[in-house]
Amino acid sequence: MMAAMLPFKKVIGVEFAQELHQDSVENIRTSALDLGRRDRITPILGDATQLEFPDGPLVLYLYNPFDAPIVAAVARNAIASWRAQPRSMRVIYINPIFSDEWLRAGWQLVEAGEGRAIFRPGNQRPS
Repeated sequence: MMAAMLPFKKVIGVEFAQELHQDSVENIRTSALDLGRRDRITPILGDATQLEFPDGPLVLYLYNPFDAPIVAAVARNAIASWRAQPRSMRVIYINPIFSDEWLRAGWQLVEAGEGRAIFRPGNQRPS
């Protein structure tokens, strides 16, 4: 819901538990927030470590959703997606408790501030 309040063209949310997924579907349906077109929000029931990232420019917006092993797996999966299809990718990580996992996976810290870290794939030219 937080990402949907930002001007992203499309928002994909992943929940691992059926109950949480149903809650997100209901939250999208009944939200009083101005989310724009609700059809731009896609809730997925699944494993975030196995997510196939969409083609094209991509921003991963994470509000400290996982423990370190899951963050590490998502970071590795995301960098593999970028290596398979180089494109503009950024990670906006709010409450970045496990930032080191992104660095170990091959991401480069672009910016850090109070309560946030922004990463890009580590072996690309600055942009």
